[in-house]
Amino acid sequence: MAENFREFVIILLSSFGILYIYKGLLMFLLRNKYDKEIYIVIPLNDACENVEQIIRSSAERCELMGKNRWEKIVCLDYGCSEEKKAIIFNLCEEYAFAEYMTVSAFSEKISA
Repeated sequence: MAENFREFVIILLSSFGILYIYKGLLMFLLRNKYDKEIYIVIPLNDACENVEQIIRSSAERCELMGKNRWEKIVCLDYGCSEEKKAIIFNLCEEYAFAEYMTVSAFSEKISA
């Protein structure tokens, strides 16, 4: 019984390893070498109750997809309270590729 369980675990872990290698190879082959300025824009306002979860989820997805694929995560402020701004600033310090912007600063950056 223990031998069957051990073989099952070995097969399961081997399958996960093969899938991980396949995913890495596929991401390497399908990467875009020319688009270097890809931004993820997260619009945030005072009605958002889970600001931290939204930003952390986006940051983790970016890290999972490969940090070099995305230029920045832009946390766009549409009128957040001071408490939520503090949370956003802390997360922007934690994730170097996350940036806080107001709507006016973002429109100036995009139009330039």
